[in-house]
Amino acid sequence: MMTTDYQYIRRNFESISERIKRAAFRSGREAHEIRLIAVSKKQPAEKILYAQEMGIVNFGENYPEETLEKIDELKNIADSISWHMIGHLQSRKTKIVAAQFSYIHSIDNLHVVQSLSSELEKSNRTINGLIELNLTGEASKTGFPAWSQEHLIRTIDSIGSMIPFRRIKVIGLMTMPPLSDNPEDCRPIYQKLRNLQTQLSNTFPDQQWNILSMGTSFDFEVAIEEGASMVRIGEAIFGPR
Repeated sequence: MMTTDYQYIRRNFESISERIKRAAFRSGREAHEIRLIAVSKKQPAEKILYAQEMGIVNFGENYPEETLEKIDELKNIADSISWHMIGHLQSRKTKIVAAQFSYIHSIDNLHVVQSLSSELEKSNRTINGLIELNLTGEASKTGFPAWSQEHLIRTIDSIGSMIPFRRIKVIGLMTMPPLSDNPEDCRPIYQKLRNLQTQLSNTFPDQQWNILSMGTSFDFEVAIEEGASMVRIGEAIFGPR
């Protein structure tokens, strides 16, 4: 008999999938163009297993040590899971990310790029990287500063410095909007990230900028309408942590 958690996650996943499909249609896109990252931080391995059985293969984590424990519990399905580091990464934890993760959404300083690249060289691995941009100037948010033209100029210089690190394959951008009670308040931030995607594509034409990681359980439909290719959805799938 299916557990209550399994049934709960399935209902949520089916609802989220339909909402993604409708948001994609409204923006003239196909649902398969949007990748669902199930944010599993602080969720037990059992719930990840249920989600994987439903077809979810991308899982977002914030805490590398916690992820290591889950990887051990889920070793029987390790080949069917891609781990995404979505939180701020401390340099002392880059070894875990270099060894176990396929994506990092939160590249926010050059020191982490250098440390992560060094660990990737040791293990002969590569990782897909997204550059996190702080578009609001909020001190509580990480990311390269990009809320003004002055900050953006310096950030573009920093991006140019990190591109030569061959073990980190830069594929796009990520941002977090300010907290709000209205998803529509996030739309201008997502529009700005999309515009910066175009600007960086012109500045660094040999680099890939295809991916926009933006949108959470609260506002993912707005994010999709504004061009998101990855949405990070946690509690709307798994329930409260």
